[in-house]
Amino acid sequence: MLIDPAAADPLLELPIAAVDNPEWRAVARGYIRRGMRGIRDPRAHQALELIASDHTQAEIAAELDMTEKAVERMLANQRTRIRKLGIA
Repeated sequence: MLIDPAAADPLLELPIAAVDNPEWRAVARGYIRRGMRGIRDPRAHQALELIASDHTQAEIAAELDMTEKAVERMLANQRTRIRKLGIA
């Protein structure tokens, strides 16, 4: 089943764990992983991997020794970067 990338874009705003439909989870993970190819910051890369693996922002903050707010900002910045690259 092909899914329009524009339709999947709102998924980038949610933690993957919040997506109930397994197909949409797979699509969201695919977009995240595709977008990660251009991410050079190792912490941002790790945070995106953790989001794709259903970790919460609190768990990511603990793993990366950051505040939740810093993780939230970092993920928002990376989503913006991914969109600008035309990946999602």
